[in-house]
Amino acid sequence: MRKYFYLQLKRNFKILPFILAVTAAMLVGVFIVVSGVATMTQNSEDKQRFKVAITGDTDDPYTQLGMSVLQNFDDTRFSMEIVEMTTADAEDALKKGSISAYVILPEDFIERAIYGDVDKVVYVTSVASQNAVSMFKNEVTGLITDIVVESQKGTYGIDEAVTQNGINDPYGKYMNELSLEYVNLVFSRSEVLVVEELGISNGITTKEYYICALSVFLILLISISFVTVGIKKDLSLNTLLISKGNSNKRQIFSEFGAHFVALMILIFILLSLGIIVLVILGKHDIIASEIGELPLFLARLVIVVLMISAFNMMIFELSETLVNGAVLHFFISMAMCYVSGCFYPVYSLPVVLQKISSFVPTGIAREFLQGHFTRADSGLQLLGIVVFTVLFLVVTMLVRNLKTIGNRGWHNAKIA
Repeated sequence: MRKYFYLQLKRNFKILPFILAVTAAMLVGVFIVVSGVATMTQNSEDKQRFKVAITGDTDDPYTQLGMSVLQNFDDTRFSMEIVEMTTADAEDALKKGSISAYVILPEDFIERAIYGDVDKVVYVTSVASQNAVSMFKNEVTGLITDIVVESQKGTYGIDEAVTQNGINDPYGKYMNELSLEYVNLVFSRSEVLVVEELGISNGITTKEYYICALSVFLILLISISFVTVGIKKDLSLNTLLISKGNSNKRQIFSEFGAHFVALMILIFILLSLGIIVLVILGKHDIIASEIGELPLFLARLVIVVLMISAFNMMIFELSETLVNGAVLHFFISMAMCYVSGCFYPVYSLPVVLQKISSFVPTGIAREFLQGHFTRADSGLQLLGIVVFTVLFLVVTMLVRNLKTIGNRGWHNAKIA
């Protein structure tokens, strides 16, 4: 059967350049679309720091100190940008959309606050940006109404306690110490909670999720081109080989091996071309960050390609003509990819589909690839891949057996 394997390998390699050209053109289109969506998402409002203007009495030294702290030390600097403007300029900027909101500080706001008279601060935003700046609004409101007022009560309270009890407090020593404690609490308020990024699925990012999902989908899409060599109209050679003692099982494994090798070579060529394109575009940072993880990801991808190759063999064997095979492969692949969350995140699908997505071959393959990023145990997914691979090959053998030996039945076929 070695000659038969080489013959099948030669047939697959013969059409490989044409498949490569078509696939490369398709991937260029996919890359353009994905890049456009990624850029649009990255530049969207929820991915950007929103800008807030401070107007009114901003010349006070304490106000300048507070703005400097917000701009350089406080955790809010990662989510918003504080700028100083006049009230008129802030109004124009808000109308043009260059800022999300502005705050008007009353005259002598800080001076009066020092003596316990905290005046109201005017906060102005547009209707369109209320959702975007709601976090800032809550932050400022909580800061002024809770932290500032309560800490002020505590500071003046200790001064009153010291005075009433006749305790020696030179130059407000205890007031200053308590004020510094409040300042430390304000700056360390983010430490009272733990931020956990849940990601889009099982703790992975959107980018990682779609790397896995699109890998499964694109491999299935590429496989459609192999119908030209996978679908047989004439089985006389196969029948002859059976008569010579070469069972259906040996023939199918030879065809399966040749198809798998050709598909893997095609994938490696496409990956190499992708790396070359990234080098030409000067994306060395992406290559440096991802190239070290590539071998481990490819190891998982090889296992997934084994299952997809077995699936392809089954579809080829079930099809009588090239058109039927291409259409059948396409619609089954699209249905499986949709159900398993290769197009949309699983959580966005109907509940029924969410429950069955992990039992669909493409869903198992996607979750198995995701295990590379989550470092989670992928034993169940690996078992599922093995089971479906064997199932696809068994169905292929059954159909081939019916085609070659007809009414003599499965038990008479030489598949051992």
